[in-house]
Amino acid sequence: MRKVYLAAFCAAWPLMGAAGCASYQPAPFEAGRHDGAWDARAKEAGPALSLPGAVRLALRFNPQLRSARAEAGVRQAGAPLAGLPEDPSLSAGLGRQVSGGASPWLIEGGLAFTLPLSDRWQAQADHAQRGLSAAQAQVVLGEAQVVRQVREAFARWQGATAREAAWAGQARRLDALQTRLRALVTAGSVPAYEADAVDF
Repeated sequence: MRKVYLAAFCAAWPLMGAAGCASYQPAPFEAGRHDGAWDARAKEAGPALSLPGAVRLALRFNPQLRSARAEAGVRQAGAPLAGLPEDPSLSAGLGRQVSGGASPWLIEGGLAFTLPLSDRWQAQADHAQRGLSAAQAQVVLGEAQVVRQVREAFARWQGATAREAAWAGQARRLDALQTRLRALVTAGSVPAYEADAVDF
């Protein structure tokens, strides 16, 4: 059985080598085809991101805001526990005397609790509440700053888009005028030297 497998492997080895040695033929780069594919994909993607959508994405994925929200969440979870006295503790122990006494075994027990005789607990609660308020205010200020930055960037993008559209329209109008001028020169209505003097 092993001889059959070895014979089959030896027979298939040249075919595997020939298949693995295929040569690479680079395809020429066609800018027009790639531009058309890009335009088609952009049309399938739909309209560009709106300002409310951009604001929502920025508020959700901004790393500084995520860190500030996490800090505020930690402080919010710990604020109700601040200012509370420590829980009472019950302890018990068993010991044995080395020598002496009526019984060598000793059993001990204790109860420990804290009496709120000072304003330390209230000060801790007030400090935790102030820390929570400061963390929440930091989140609100950070969100307002992110919204302002997104709106400014969106306004700059809209301005650039409007300028690009205006320049594109002007270029189309100049191309149309140049085409009309060439037609007039071809028809003989306008001399060629006058057409050459027109600066587009």
